[in-house]
Amino acid sequence: SGDNDSVFRIEPETGELKVIGYLDRERETEYYLNVTVYDQGRPQKTQSRLLPVMVLDVNDNAPKFERPLASFRVTENALNGTAIFRLNATDPDVGENANVAYSLVTDTPHFRVDTVTGVLYVTAPLDREKEELYELKIRASDRASDPKDVEA
Repeated sequence: SGDNDSVFRIEPETGELKVIGYLDRERETEYYLNVTVYDQGRPQKTQSRLLPVMVLDVNDNAPKFERPLASFRVTENALNGTAIFRLNATDPDVGENANVAYSLVTDTPHFRVDTVTGVLYVTAPLDREKEELYELKIRASDRASDPKDVEA
């Protein structure tokens, strides 16, 4: 039926395996349960098996930026297409739940971010006399069916 520290319980009468604790795939990806069955005969017979239980991922984490606030310099004569910065966000989930997509939240014709790599590019001429400082907001979203995101 299980020990006191287990997150599982086997119903002795039915053999049904139940989760009785909190499962977190980021903490523990698999469990191995030593299951022993026995009959009521005389002499009593037993059989034991190691039962692997794989914990599947759910999208319970949002991506996190390596640096939620960054500053950098770019020259005003930077050519269109010049790569100026690479954002990096990671998600501890797995599969599509961990696959991060980047987007530029700030509405500006001067910059764009590559959705896959997180590289920020110049896309229009920059003029220091017109605008000396640009503040950009970038979103990192996972590609899950119920996406989670973070902005920096």
